[in-house]
Amino acid sequence: MSYFHFTKPENVEHILREGLLPGRGDNSNLVEEKLENVIFLSSRKSMPFWRILLDPGAMLEISDKAFSTVKAETFEYDGYTETIVHGAIKPEFIRVAKYPAVDTNAMHRLALSCFYTITDACVMAARFYDFRDSGPSAEELEDMRDEYTQYLISALACGEKINFAAATSDEYIKILDELAESGEFTMCDRFGNTDYTLWEMLTKYDEPIQQCREKALRDLIATSFADKVLYTDTGGWTPSLSTLPCAAVQVTQMNLK
Repeated sequence: MSYFHFTKPENVEHILREGLLPGRGDNSNLVEEKLENVIFLSSRKSMPFWRILLDPGAMLEISDKAFSTVKAETFEYDGYTETIVHGAIKPEFIRVAKYPAVDTNAMHRLALSCFYTITDACVMAARFYDFRDSGPSAEELEDMRDEYTQYLISALACGEKINFAAATSDEYIKILDELAESGEFTMCDRFGNTDYTLWEMLTKYDEPIQQCREKALRDLIATSFADKVLYTDTGGWTPSLSTLPCAAVQVTQMNLK
């Protein structure tokens, strides 16, 4: 049985000579994974998904015989897996594999999966600012801020790799409708009594440390989906009035007159 490791083309010669050493790659740093130095591998079945998510330009095939002397753990995600190796893999277990083309079925599945991640991030934004203005302790606020930051990072990391045209607008609307029908909030919920959806609110919040990521996510959403997706009527989000930024407060007060 074989596993696969994605890397940059300029790393291949060194890996074939020295083996794979545990470390932190660019993608781990990008999403701020809090892991020790490890090696990330993909199964053959999951390889098309990681090809899209990582896409560094080169792929190595790893024999499972390499696991006889190192610890390996496999984690399951939405339709694909990831194997983490704790220890070095010797050169004799590694060979260069043909770099695969993008698999259309994998792209379609990832587009739908990432859409869930994006709408969750928009909802988490509203929850974070509502919580922040409710008067939590400094420790509670920092924990919530860390959680919200991870939502933003995850949404951006997957969204920037995905061709959302791989799925139809009707498929995205179906997801939104199903979430709303099950009582969940969505990125298309209206914020309080304003005319803003939760995804549009991403550029209305007032925490400088998050504004760059919030704007990037809002821009990603605005350019990736059709208006009939973006303005699907899924209900509303009711925050505390203190959560509303100044501009939104003015709209709310006008609507309440």
